[in-house]
Amino acid sequence: MNETATVEKIKNKIEKMQKGGNISKAIEMCRSALQNDPTNADLHIRLGDLYLEKHLDIYQPKQFLDDAILEYQRALESNLNSAEIHYKLGCAYYYKGELEKALNHFAISIEYDKNHSDAYYMTAKIFSKRDRITEAIDYLEKAVQSGGLKNSRAHYLLFKLLKTREDKADKNTLNIVKNLFLSIFKLAFDEKAQQEIFTKL
Repeated sequence: MNETATVEKIKNKIEKMQKGGNISKAIEMCRSALQNDPTNADLHIRLGDLYLEKHLDIYQPKQFLDDAILEYQRALESNLNSAEIHYKLGCAYYYKGELEKALNHFAISIEYDKNHSDAYYMTAKIFSKRDRITEAIDYLEKAVQSGGLKNSRAHYLLFKLLKTREDKADKNTLNIVKNLFLSIFKLAFDEKAQQEIFTKL
């Protein structure tokens, strides 16, 4: 069996464990695979994803962000121009509370992929937290344009920001209602929005 087939087999096993809810065993298997192939960027990304998922699990202690960041940085060493790795690093820094670093990685992600709707959305979330509403709305509109059916979160945040905007003359009721409707309609297609709802329950 060649090396590529072996790595794919390991990645499939890790994915099955992850979907089965056994994140700890998936992490162990991923670490073991990385001992045999320490430069495999895909395995570093997968391990970073597992650490981030474990951090976001409401039943786990919140201590895995540094591990996720380290794995994403290792993956980035062999793939500097990866919009997805920069996005994932941005998310890890966002959850760690290091918003400037998060913004930097989201900006790089957008630079490499102008249609990275999740990077636009996360940037808008940070601007929203900082009361930079106009900029947040601009980024949300870009997220909506590039996200297809997987942008329920962007529509919902856009709905909330437009609804609370102080400038009543600029308030477009039809646009507000449209974004609420689209956020509900597209929810079935947006796994990340579903995860956010689940973690808030």
